[in-house]
Amino acid sequence: MIRLRLRCLSVCMLLGLLLCGRAVSFEGNLITREQVDAVKLLPPPPAVDSAAQQRDMEFVIQAEKNRTPEQATRAIADNATSVFRFADVLGPRFAAPELPITAKFFAQLTALQREILAPTKTVWNRPRPFATNAGLHAVGELPTTGSYPSTHAHFGYLIGIVLGQLVPEKAAELMARGLEYGDNRVLAGVHYPTDVEASRRVAAATAATLLANPTFNAELAIVKDELRRGLGYPR
Repeated sequence: MIRLRLRCLSVCMLLGLLLCGRAVSFEGNLITREQVDAVKLLPPPPAVDSAAQQRDMEFVIQAEKNRTPEQATRAIADNATSVFRFADVLGPRFAAPELPITAKFFAQLTALQREILAPTKTVWNRPRPFATNAGLHAVGELPTTGSYPSTHAHFGYLIGIVLGQLVPEKAAELMARGLEYGDNRVLAGVHYPTDVEASRRVAAATAATLLANPTFNAELAIVKDELRRGLGYPR
């Protein structure tokens, strides 16, 4: 793994299905782009023809040279921004059918984080590495949006932080998995390291803002109860 420089219908299930309708009600009103403004938080990406841009490109080229078929496959699979990609840390019981409250909560959180970050891409409109260097062999989807910052890296880092609040026994592994989400964007050839590093800065600010919000924490407590029960952890 590349590390970037900065570094059934039981009673319980029926109850879960009933709670699912109210478990996450924060859509769009819990955090705003004004509270976490990536344009204000981040410096511009490296300028075209700058030494920093050259270093960024060299890193992507080297990542491709070192990329194994297994790593390429995993990077492609991480195109999916689903919390259940973290099942390789939390185990096979971490699955949507068994955890309806958790699934809804993280689906809405994923949509929310995208709303925070995605609009900032047009501010800088940085070309993707594969669009700048025809010699690269990017794998998976080839996005047409701007490269800076990375929505996938923001997702991975934020979800790793939030899952770590729910299952602190696995916090280190969950954070490592969240970091891998961003690393895999570089491995795939669709982002630069600075895109990923920038997104992690914004994700940390997003997490801090959410975790300071009483509404978010109330919803998180409901998710925590279902998740820990479903995974077999003490509550």
